[in-house]
Amino acid sequence: MMMMMMMMMVMAMMVMAMMDAFNCSSGLQLRDGVNAFVYLSHRDTFSSELLPTRKMEEKKRRTIGEGTNEISMSTIQSVNATCRENVTLKCTMNVDRNVTVVDYFWTQYKRHLSTTSNSQTPNSTMAKTKELSKDTRNKIVDLHQAGKSESAIGKQLGVKKSTVGEIIRKWKTYKTTDNLPPSGAPRKISPRGVKMITRTVSKNPRTTRGDLVNDLQRAGTKVTKATISNTLRRQGLKSCSARRVPLLKPVHVRARLESAREHLDDPEEDWENVIWSDETKIELFGKNSTCGVWRRKNAELHPKNTIPTVKHGGGNIMLWGCFSAKGPGRLIRVKKRMNGAMYREILSKNLLPSARALKMKRGWVFQHDNDPKHTARATKEWLRKKHVKVLEWPSQSPDLNPIENLWRELKIRVAQRQPQNITALEEICMEEWAKLPATVCKNLVATYRKRLTSVIANKGYITKY
Repeated sequence: MMMMMMMMMVMAMMVMAMMDAFNCSSGLQLRDGVNAFVYLSHRDTFSSELLPTRKMEEKKRRTIGEGTNEISMSTIQSVNATCRENVTLKCTMNVDRNVTVVDYFWTQYKRHLSTTSNSQTPNSTMAKTKELSKDTRNKIVDLHQAGKSESAIGKQLGVKKSTVGEIIRKWKTYKTTDNLPPSGAPRKISPRGVKMITRTVSKNPRTTRGDLVNDLQRAGTKVTKATISNTLRRQGLKSCSARRVPLLKPVHVRARLESAREHLDDPEEDWENVIWSDETKIELFGKNSTCGVWRRKNAELHPKNTIPTVKHGGGNIMLWGCFSAKGPGRLIRVKKRMNGAMYREILSKNLLPSARALKMKRGWVFQHDNDPKHTARATKEWLRKKHVKVLEWPSQSPDLNPIENLWRELKIRVAQRQPQNITALEEICMEEWAKLPATVCKNLVATYRKRLTSVIANKGYITKY
């Protein structure tokens, strides 16, 4: 206790000696030309370390204020905020735990700033940094304890409100503003190893996790397959089943690209005057019968939570249908193996009546794919005699035909009704086809330009459609 009192007396004498030596009537004037001030401290203690003085240029001086106890707390806090990286506490002497002599002076700038004639104002903000300094974090806590809001602190210090909140919450929880050590064990795979396996799977997506484990083991890193999965997932890569798509030869890719570029600027009205057609197969208990269920753990085999299956799908039916932007056309069941003659009969009994029912405009266009039955000489001759224009179609391009999306919608609707036999399956298909809203058909056609754009963007290969 006696020692502390003696130290305080010595410090008080030092302050008085400084004031007498420099004969300063309005504040303290040190030899290097930097103003020193007395103000009420918002901390209990300060470091008494003396840093080397440095004479500053006139344009780098900052006049904070004058007087001994006249400088308000907000002024000091404002100076702290403005100068947090450029100003250092040079000399602090604890006089009586309330009054502190502080000498602010400019140190080396954190960043090399070009000298300008305009002096920095107290309201200016610091350049963006990756991490706040220790002093700034401490000032945030001090201002918070002084009763200031997060918004006010953020504006004063030039820090985002969210950052201020994070620092305050960390201080409340851990009583520190220091960076906390990372939790958990360090990564098994080094950054270089991560780049290596990422590059490997990018070049060859069919690389297995076992291959990557062996590659890393040869490089001296022993990991498990689970670690490989977690690492790649953090890089935005996840294991998926490869999608089955039509086989595209170079000639198909070129044809798709040429067709997309040729029709890219066609107006939407042209696509609305097209009748789209195709065939599809619907199974009685096929994969389209899948549905979600709400169940408890270990109740996956309860009869209510299962879907019965039979070999070969329990039978199936083949359908031919057509539609336009105005709505669905006719849908029929193909009971026998289709050949050219049967296909022409289907067109005769269903295509032309569909065009009349849909009230297609004069010069409407018919679309079908390049199946041999469709491109047979007799079929082409029949279409020519009936004055039916045919849309030129690139082979292996189901993603360009919007009826594929309509088939999917039909299969989902049929599966929800759970037909139990082939007869019921056919009846439900006809009913659900007739219920398809015209708005769905119109929307499929209205977005056709996006399909063409996707083909061009994917350089002629299969698209998401």
